[in-house]
Amino acid sequence: MIGNDPGRALLSPAHANSIGLSTASGAAWQMLGFVSLTGCGYIVSVMLARSFGPVAFGVYGVVYSVLMASEQILRLGVPQALTKLIAGSGAADSTKLEATGVSLGLLINLAGFAVLWISAPWLADWLEVENGTLLFRIALLDIPFYGLYRVVVHILNGRRD
Repeated sequence: MIGNDPGRALLSPAHANSIGLSTASGAAWQMLGFVSLTGCGYIVSVMLARSFGPVAFGVYGVVYSVLMASEQILRLGVPQALTKLIAGSGAADSTKLEATGVSLGLLINLAGFAVLWISAPWLADWLEVENGTLLFRIALLDIPFYGLYRVVVHILNGRRD
């Protein structure tokens, strides 16, 4: 603490140093997580490509690309908005925001899931994926779960948890 003012304790060099170390540590762990995720993803892709062969791996790539694009589009900015709103609200308002965000995220993702489920035969024909309707529908089962996962992660970020 600097002087007799308890409010100035946050400005002390020791506190600033601990914040800097905490930030650097968090950044290092985040980087390590991204590096390991990317490395493992690459290893899995190589293993899949070698075991599937070029044609089957190409089909996998098309189905996975559609799934990833759909999941990113269906976010519609809701999780990011939740982070900002929850971080700026009080504890009482936060609960209502979280419930609304989970409901909205689930409704958006279920609607997108339904549209994509119905359009799976058209997607399979358009992208020329043999037996694609079944493959797309299996992949699409992930959409509601991914949507809820993203909402929950952003809620926790808004709470700073």
